[in-house]
Amino acid sequence: MKIAANTFFTFRKLGEEKGLACIREAGFDGIDYTFYDPQIEEFLLHGDYIAAAQESRKRLEASGLFCRQAHAPLHYNCNDTPELSNPHYLSIVRSMEYAAIMGIPIIVVHGVVPPEGEDLIDYNERFYQTLEPYCRRFGIRIGVENLLGSEVFTTPEELLAMMDRLDPEWFGICLDIGHTRLGSWNEADFIRAVGGSRIEITHIHDNDGVGDLHQVPYMGNTDWNAAARAFAETGYRGELSLEVLSFLEAFPGDLQLPALRLCAAALKKLADLIDPPSA
Repeated sequence: MKIAANTFFTFRKLGEEKGLACIREAGFDGIDYTFYDPQIEEFLLHGDYIAAAQESRKRLEASGLFCRQAHAPLHYNCNDTPELSNPHYLSIVRSMEYAAIMGIPIIVVHGVVPPEGEDLIDYNERFYQTLEPYCRRFGIRIGVENLLGSEVFTTPEELLAMMDRLDPEWFGICLDIGHTRLGSWNEADFIRAVGGSRIEITHIHDNDGVGDLHQVPYMGNTDWNAAARAFAETGYRGELSLEVLSFLEAFPGDLQLPALRLCAAALKKLADLIDPPSA
């Protein structure tokens, strides 16, 4: 089972080329390309993002890392309109195009907390359907993520109800294991309720069950043995993608490599619990 790393703070501190080399040297097989860095989002709106995407693809190919997933910007909310004249919507669409140019097959786009009185599933069905034409145009799928607390798709029932409304050709599930226990579910029960075979990509991080801390596995209260059993029993065999934003943010550029090595070791341990290496 392969492991991948979120790029946000490593790229912020080292730049893209050195960041890729650092992630590879730390022991990761791939990356989750992150567009929710405000600096990247600003560039998507005002820079030559097409040329940049072409250069990013060259760097990725030269690095030897794979990239099966990306993450769109996060600012779109119910006060926005799904039109290209709206910068929050435009940044999502351009991140989809950028990722597609890089050859990334799926990009996570968060659901939206609806206005008061609106049904969660109906509202988000309309939102995601505005993005489906761009999926078709660019040849990229959207990952729908379980979020946390009072946000959206915080239960398996909500997440599966949303997926039942969307075309599986263009939409799949992103299981964020750190978000599962910030609601009323534990991670293993959530995985089993969704079904590992329906999960296409992951966000792996740890917390204390209270805050969305985005820490390294084994630094919080998550029962990783139970989560691994649930992944294994339900048939998940995709990569594990680490999203430890708070942890990596704390380390300067010259300490990103040892920090990432620790991350890779923790994630590899989880991968081996799910899919033990052959003797």
